[in-house]
Amino acid sequence: MGYPATPRRIEPCAESARPDHGRAILGRVSSFHRENSIGKARLEAFSDGVLAIIITIMVLELKVPHGDDFTALAPLLPVFLSYILSFVYIGIY
Repeated sequence: MGYPATPRRIEPCAESARPDHGRAILGRVSSFHRENSIGKARLEAFSDGVLAIIITIMVLELKVPHGDDFTALAPLLPVFLSYILSFVYIGIY
């Protein structure tokens, strides 16, 4: 026996034959991406808020100098430099 004289035709399944089938799949995919982008934006906003609170708490540790010349700033210089380094480190994060 050999091959049949006429080839069989392969019929598409009923679900893919619907004209809106492709749009339904694309709609599900785009809603998935939309939900993930909203979640990502919320996470970014939350982390920005946390970093802003951390930086605000850090600045509360800076004290006002008791004089009006540069010699009054000398004892506060290490604290100020550590604040600057911490700010840059947190800002990079």
